[in-house]
Amino acid sequence: MVLVKKYYLLILICAAILNPSLLVAEERPGFYSSEPRRLELTKYEVSLITSNGGSSTNGISTNIRCVGDNCVSDQFAHSGISKSNTYGFRFVTPHLNKLSLGVLVNSAYANSTNSTETWSGTNTSTNINTTKSINLNASYLLSPNTLVVGSIMQDRSSFANQTQHIFDLKYYKRLNSNLSFSGNVGGLLWDDLLPNGFKHVGGSLNYTKSLDQVDLNGFFNLVRATTISRSQVSGIPTASEDRYNKMGSGGSIHIKHDASKFGLIGNFSVSDREGSPRDVSFGPQYIYTAPDFEISLTGNYIVSRLNNIAKPNHVVNYSDNVTKELRFRYVREIQDGYFLDSSILKSWNSNGSNIIGSEVQSESDAELWSLNFGVSRLF
Repeated sequence: MVLVKKYYLLILICAAILNPSLLVAEERPGFYSSEPRRLELTKYEVSLITSNGGSSTNGISTNIRCVGDNCVSDQFAHSGISKSNTYGFRFVTPHLNKLSLGVLVNSAYANSTNSTETWSGTNTSTNINTTKSINLNASYLLSPNTLVVGSIMQDRSSFANQTQHIFDLKYYKRLNSNLSFSGNVGGLLWDDLLPNGFKHVGGSLNYTKSLDQVDLNGFFNLVRATTISRSQVSGIPTASEDRYNKMGSGGSIHIKHDASKFGLIGNFSVSDREGSPRDVSFGPQYIYTAPDFEISLTGNYIVSRLNNIAKPNHVVNYSDNVTKELRFRYVREIQDGYFLDSSILKSWNSNGSNIIGSEVQSESDAELWSLNFGVSRLF
């Protein structure tokens, strides 16, 4: 049996979709704010986080079997279900003498069962993965508009039977009241299977503008990234990496009316990975902000497209990978200094592929959901 776990060492830089509040952004975690969050932390933060999720997948594939010149084709079904639970603890200090320290501890459990029909019958497999990670970070305030953040994370996965160590360095610079720049480098330390050193580097420009009735937000980023796949084959750990370049851009616009905001969010990205993947996403958003709570409803339609990919003996054509998402979020200030952040996400995905010039093809549909809760205390 081959067990594979993928670690995405990426710079995930996106437009902040925040909401104006009576207090500064730091004192209202999770609430929307049209103004950029200040870099200096002035309070201690303790947070407890939990997430529960699951998915179900169903599909069908057409395969061909040949004995000499006699070939026959048949259709086979495949299905899968999965469940996951994650628990986390976070502690961050304010900037004391310009220095802030933090720790994030996570524990995750995932269980998946997959069933596939074949020429010789039905194959069923069950995979269980337990992941434990700890992230130590420090940030130093060079000026009110400049911040440097460094972190080291240790991640242990029973699924791949491996431990990895990731370092990350970030630089934030607020150029003016509307424009900011961020840069990021990161990589591996003390790895037994892959070369250590830098694995990704990138930067982003972010623009934020708040008018009387409209909030505008945009970003543009470039990244040299690495996807690392860690496997266990018959109990022997293996790992591989794939480096690529990626460019992305997007933003949001929100129209304000009293306590409500009506918005549209969109972005796209392209990369030079195999098949030259191109991703486009867009969707509406509604936000309502009350004095002590906020609700938001966000829809997202994501289309991922690949070019034909040449294999040693054939060419594979992929259909568009289409994902539809619906997210409901509820944030509340329970009492002075205590905050609740909860959300429900439901998504639907469909994709397919076929070998050009043959009857071999595959298609599948999946439904995914997640329920997230977080409680924070600022003091």
